[in-house]
Amino acid sequence: MKLVKNTKIAILIIAIVLINGCGFWTDFTTYFNRYYNASKLFEEVETHLLKNKKDIFEFKLDDLKGQDKTKLKKVIEKTSKIFQFQSESSYFPDALLLTGKAFYYQQDFSKALRKFNELLSLNLEDYNLETMLWIGKTQLQLREFDKGLETLDRVINLAAEKGNEDVLKEAYVAQIAFLTYRERIPEAIELCNKFLAVSDDDYINAKTSYHLGELQLQLDNLEEAIAAFQAVDNYEPDFTTEFNSKLKIAQIYKELGNTEKSLELLEELKNENKFQDFSDKIDLEIGQIYYEKGLVEDAVTQFAAVDSVYTNVETGGIASYHIGGILMRDYHDYDSAKIYFDKTLRSKAPLEIKTEARKESNLINKYLKLIRKLKTQKKQLLYATDDDAFILDSLAYEEALRKDTMKNKGENITGSETKNRFNKRSRSKFDKGKRKGPRKPVRPKIPVDSLHTLISNTEFELANIFFTEFNVPDSAYFYYTKSLEDNENNPQKPQILYALGSYYELTGDSAKADSVFEIIYEDYKGNEIVNRVAEKLHLPEVKSQTGPAEKSYLNAETLIDKNNFSQAIPELKSIFDKYPKSTYAAKSLYAIGWIYENKLDNPDSAAAYYDLLNTKFGNSAYAKKIKTKIYFYKKEQAKKKAGADSTGGDSNGKTLRNSSATVKNKTQRDKNASGKVHRPGTKTSKLQENGTGIKKPGSK
Repeated sequence: MKLVKNTKIAILIIAIVLINGCGFWTDFTTYFNRYYNASKLFEEVETHLLKNKKDIFEFKLDDLKGQDKTKLKKVIEKTSKIFQFQSESSYFPDALLLTGKAFYYQQDFSKALRKFNELLSLNLEDYNLETMLWIGKTQLQLREFDKGLETLDRVINLAAEKGNEDVLKEAYVAQIAFLTYRERIPEAIELCNKFLAVSDDDYINAKTSYHLGELQLQLDNLEEAIAAFQAVDNYEPDFTTEFNSKLKIAQIYKELGNTEKSLELLEELKNENKFQDFSDKIDLEIGQIYYEKGLVEDAVTQFAAVDSVYTNVETGGIASYHIGGILMRDYHDYDSAKIYFDKTLRSKAPLEIKTEARKESNLINKYLKLIRKLKTQKKQLLYATDDDAFILDSLAYEEALRKDTMKNKGENITGSETKNRFNKRSRSKFDKGKRKGPRKPVRPKIPVDSLHTLISNTEFELANIFFTEFNVPDSAYFYYTKSLEDNENNPQKPQILYALGSYYELTGDSAKADSVFEIIYEDYKGNEIVNRVAEKLHLPEVKSQTGPAEKSYLNAETLIDKNNFSQAIPELKSIFDKYPKSTYAAKSLYAIGWIYENKLDNPDSAAAYYDLLNTKFGNSAYAKKIKTKIYFYKKEQAKKKAGADSTGGDSNGKTLRNSSATVKNKTQRDKNASGKVHRPGTKTSKLQENGTGIKKPGSK
């Protein structure tokens, strides 16, 4: 039976061919062998792309991935064979249009435009309008903006005349998407209104009305935005568009200050069963309303519920970000706030939320490091001024070590228990530094006055974080005053006083602010900050007081150029002695150390001046340059004192002597290369040890 059936089909096909001739047979084979398969593949790709497009008014195309990329490549391969072997087929124009669209989705817009223009040149009535539509869209993608808009205008007019709703709709959408992308918002709004006036597609109209609302928001036209979002219900929106429009209305009322109306709309949404899938977004918005109303505890409870229930969606990450913000701003609980910000970074929160969370987490981390640093510095000061404290902490450390050792061996701890001076974290198990435990007390290796300077500088940094980043003026005031108390002679005193005056300005105490600024104006005329104060006090600008210091430094620079170090060093030292508040004071100490290290091969003297520089001007660019070098030099000296190998160097750094050798070798290489050595006194030379861009002591 099957054979008979197939025979009948074959006879029928032969009969059709005899009646219609070879042209029909060509179309028949072309359709089934080439075009049918190509069009089927293309339809699959386009359907997938449109389904996954979140916004029909998105101008930029998504990059092709996976199967879509492979399928479009096959489409072009199949249609190209029609062009080569079956150009007489009636499917030739269809193949041109299909190929152009395939190139368009591949974002190969130049090839796409060539295919569309080739098709348009055939002047086929059934294809012209759609081809012009794709030409206009392609011109916009090729940044031929005027041409593209002009082409689409013609398409809109022709489509309206012919009653072609599909092309009319696509042309309007393409223009609105482009104008939105180019941020030509008023023009995009005008075009949305024009389209809504002529379109009968209620589904697209709902999308357009929602987009219109978003455009109005960009211009802060809040009332007009509400009207556009409300109009969405006049059409046939999909489920998501309907919900989002209602959510936007609630958000706008919150922005207008009408939190009661906003909360009422949100509660209505929450009570509608059809929006249950959007409960997370509703709850998140309600949390923000609570916060706007000053109900901070209710807001935290609401955000915590979203955070715990919707951990694996983006709203959970947004909720944890809001909790972190409340803990930081309202409760000043920075440790807990960081935990929530870091949780946001691990979540599926939007990129912009993660960016803000990372910024806040890094800021808190900086603050916590400063707190730990200050604690360590104060402990060092205590050990330097109170022997009993050092002894007691040493005994407590030994006792904790003994207990831990016995516990590891499974022995019972007997005898009197020495009160542990360390916190719970420091009581945890430890062995050879691999596990956390109490740190062995170490006596400070720097003078007491240097410790006071370090503490003062750290307190100044903390004050600045509270003042400029955390916006907690009272805490900033506490640390500014502590910074002044802990080191009355801090080289940064003018800057600390200026910050304190700014605090008084912020709190409205102009009398105290002016009093502090007057101290700066009278006592620190050599500091660069004095003229900022002069402007605030409406006093005459102070001429630079660094003239004599600069003159002396230039003289020392000349002496360095001539290798006359015996005179250059006293000249530089006099600058530090006579003009300690000058910007040249730190520079001079650095230059002296540099000469001793690199020219006189005297690392001990170099270290002495570097240490003085670090103590007096710890935050200067020059001090930062030599901090690591001083650290390793002192470490090496400690080894020598303990009887260690005096020739060994630390793997992480160099002694001053080793550093000198390195610089000398580089200097010789420079000389061999150029025939001229850039000495530290020359204006064009830069520090050779690193790439910081800090100039040598003699440079301006």
